[in-house]
Amino acid sequence: MKRLFIIPSLLLCLALLPGGTVPSGPRVPQFVDPTGTYTLTVTQGSCQATASASVVALVPIATPVVSSSNITVNSITFSWLPVTGATGYQVSVDGGTYTIPSSGTIGTTHVVTGLKPLQTVTISVIALGAQTCQNSAAGNGTAKTLSDAIFIPNVFTPNGDGSNDLFKIYGNSITGIALKMFDQWGELIFEGSDIQKGWDGTYKGKQQPVGVYIYTVKIKLSDGTEVIRKGSLNLVR
Repeated sequence: MKRLFIIPSLLLCLALLPGGTVPSGPRVPQFVDPTGTYTLTVTQGSCQATASASVVALVPIATPVVSSSNITVNSITFSWLPVTGATGYQVSVDGGTYTIPSSGTIGTTHVVTGLKPLQTVTISVIALGAQTCQNSAAGNGTAKTLSDAIFIPNVFTPNGDGSNDLFKIYGNSITGIALKMFDQWGELIFEGSDIQKGWDGTYKGKQQPVGVYIYTVKIKLSDGTEVIRKGSLNLVR
């Protein structure tokens, strides 16, 4: 919907006439398509005053399209593409007060922190126009934080088929591990701290036999805490 912006001097020309006054009440005429140049002529007796001014239609700018990325256990990053004509942006989280994005007045990202695991967050973004009436409608985006659960398998199959070939510790909030593997006689056969590699079922380059193995692992989480887990693992082929 177009909105009207008109220079007031079109009506002030009334005051140029002897005894002329500016009428009270609404002073801005309404036009279906106001864009263009208009001339107002006022006649009083033998006197006449004329003034011209341009009228510009102010169109609301486009609604931001919001997406989410860099989702963790405790934070979500929302972003949107720059909106043509926007002079800045404001954001609201879960229906709260609109504020400046964390990336600044003209920034196009907002990071929501201090969240709990599996928490759903909705953000609304308004693109600001040169005039308040040009502000966009709110663009919305919703996302959920990751789970902080730790998963440790109790069986793996290091047979080289590309599926379940490594014994690994899984978790979205894990930042470090110290893993130790022992055979059934209690001999240490593996130590590792690489979250991605884990144990491949070998010892000194040789595949270990099918059977039960014991693990202990110290896990460091993203909040700085550490947990220790112990258990058994079945190696099958």
